[in-house]
Amino acid sequence: MSPTDAQPPSAPFPNEIREALRRAALVHGRAAQLAVLGAENPIQEADRAAHLTNLAFALRNLLRIAERASDVPGVSEAKAKFEAAVPGVKDARDVLEHFDDYSLGDGRLQARGEVGEFFTAVQPDGKYVTLNIAGRYRISTEATFPAALELAANLLRLLAPGRAITAEPRRSR
Repeated sequence: MSPTDAQPPSAPFPNEIREALRRAALVHGRAAQLAVLGAENPIQEADRAAHLTNLAFALRNLLRIAERASDVPGVSEAKAKFEAAVPGVKDARDVLEHFDDYSLGDGRLQARGEVGEFFTAVQPDGKYVTLNIAGRYRISTEATFPAALELAANLLRLLAPGRAITAEPRRSR
């Protein structure tokens, strides 16, 4: 079967939800290993940062799907619960994605005075790892995976076949 002959998915975004969750699970599964890697080795430090950055993008993708489907009953509540457990995911992803602007002091959040100097720091604690972004946003392997799992399960359940979603994502800028 060619891609053009493929049947539409039974629910909006099921593959995207599962892919974001798979990425989050990968990082969560490596959390203990990432937490004990020696900080003295720059390659290991880069490995930690790369995994945690991937996690930030996966979490933002889940949140983006929830924003797009916010008119579906129950999605806004699931989204709010996720945002309470993992605050600042959207802005953390923005800083990581646009690191070049933030490095020059030209980031969107810097212009608003919400973020100062750009930096990232990986903070292992023996069991979990936290990515500290610009001193304001923290993405921890401890808190994020359970929240991502719950949001993904809710999205898959709430976006059942036949449920309509909004035509345009809500903009929060």
